Amino acid sequence: MNSVKQILLAIISVLFLTTCQKIETLKRDNPLDANGDGGGAGGGTIINGVALKFNSYSVYSDNNGDKNVNPGETIQMKISLKNTGSSAAKGVMATFSTESSHISNFSPTTQIKYGDISSNTVKWADYIGNNSQYETYLDYTIKFTVANSTPTGTPITISISIVDESDNTWTDTFDVPVVATNAKIGFNKYSVYSDNNGDKNVNPGETIQMKISLKNTGSSAVKGVMATFSTESSHIGNFSPTTQIKYGDIPSNTVKWADYIGNNSQYETYLDYTVKFTVSNSTPTGTPITISISIVDESDNIWTDTFDVPVVATNAKIGFNTYTVYSDNNGDKNVNPGETIQMKISLKNTGSSAAKGVMATFSTESSYIGNFSPTTQIKYGDIPSNTVKWADYIGNNSQYETYLNYTVMFTVANTTPTGTPITINISIVDESDNIWTDSFDIPVVATNAKIGFNKYTVYFDSNGDKNVNPGETIQLKISLKNTGSSAAKGIMATFSTGSSYIGNFSPTTQIKYGDIPSNTVKWADYIGNNSQYETYLNYTVTFTVSNSTPTGTQIPISISIVDESDNTWTDSFNVPVQ
Repeated sequence: MNSVKQILLAIISVLFLTTCQKIETLKRDNPLDANGDGGGAGGGTIINGVALKFNSYSVYSDNNGDKNVNPGETIQMKISLKNTGSSAAKGVMATFSTESSHISNFSPTTQIKYGDISSNTVKWADYIGNNSQYETYLDYTIKFTVANSTPTGTPITISISIVDESDNTWTDTFDVPVVATNAKIGFNKYSVYSDNNGDKNVNPGETIQMKISLKNTGSSAVKGVMATFSTESSHIGNFSPTTQIKYGDIPSNTVKWADYIGNNSQYETYLDYTVKFTVSNSTPTGTPITISISIVDESDNIWTDTFDVPVVATNAKIGFNTYTVYSDNNGDKNVNPGETIQMKISLKNTGSSAAKGVMATFSTESSYIGNFSPTTQIKYGDIPSNTVKWADYIGNNSQYETYLNYTVMFTVANTTPTGTPITINISIVDESDNIWTDSFDIPVVATNAKIGFNKYTVYFDSNGDKNVNPGETIQLKISLKNTGSSAAKGIMATFSTGSSYIGNFSPTTQIKYGDIPSNTVKWADYIGNNSQYETYLNYTVTFTVSNSTPTGTQIPISISIVDESDNTWTDSFNVPVQ
């Protein structure tokens, strides 16, 4: 009896175990089961001791390298599965998909090999799909692009369909949050690459070439940065370019200047300048010029920023330096009454900046000056800092400078009192319409020429003894001498006598002596010049001595002398009657 009972108990045990095993293999369709979708066991459901489910994901590659999923990025993602069952899973394959409207270019849509997954083991996708020493894990499991318009915080749901070699299936899902990029791109600094006067400041009237750098102050890199610059300032013209400028890739906490190619490689070629613009001549110094920046990366992330560029007064300071008399009537290099003066005038830049294309206009309000010219602008060209410049015919600062013989020309009135200061005004402008004014005084001084009697000789007398006797007709030659330090030009002399013993004195008109250099004697000249064509007169004056003239009488001859500048001298000498 006992043996029969034992047999029956054994049979019942076998039947119970078989029934339990069949119950375990039934697929669960209960919608309340975790992660179940009705088409297969939910992730983590045990089938034949195996329970496969989503474990984790990591971003293998994204556009900015921050390992987050940002709008506009193309993502390469690694996904691991876990077997939470007590038995190993063989030949596991997984298919990934998403129905998110924010995702495009999702791949692959085919099965991905995971190979064998031991109990309580995590496994990444395997290129070969086995569980041996030859496992080759994929760089990434899936790849997709996130729309630029995806709101940050949006969860992207990824569905997983899992199957093993026994055709047991599981499904699972996981969410990938879309987060805002941690890159933050904005203005860093600017530098003036080129300006008119080379002082690296922005002055009124200048054309500026400016370099502008951007900085990524965020924790994520940013790829393919493009920036557009603009200004609404009414003081700025000819702003360019208005198109996007390439900055390429900007890593976290990195400064980048505009790049011609726009990448972040060994081939970066930084632009000489980023933007170019002209500042109006009428811009008040101290005016801030606001530059706006619109920045975008390859994922269409957008940043905006602004910076101000102050307009400052030029550091050039142009004014009078010195003058020299290039030409005057008597050659003493002084300004004398009655002279026509040709004057050279130099300007000096005492500032710290160069001045380009300098032009100067000279004038005077003195009532003693006539025929002042030119009244138009005179070219001085470029004047570097701390440099003196004379007027230049061409008006540049190159090897072709041709300095003018003289800058201005004018005539000093004969009536000008010696010691009178002649004020010359200067109005100066550069190519940027920076303006300076200055003046200087020219003293009018008395001539240093001193013309007087030198000697006489009897050229003709009635008896031929070269003496002056009573009753004779005399022809005298008379020389003058310049005992001063300056030449005298265009000397004319008038001779006369008040003696009652003299008759028929002639000429009473002016007699030409021409030019008399310093410390030089000159006889009367028919032509009255100082050249090779001088033709000395046979005699200077002629007169008749009265028969009643007592011997020993001194005949006084007076001389009135004038030069072409109306400088005057007087002198006299006596002619004894023998």
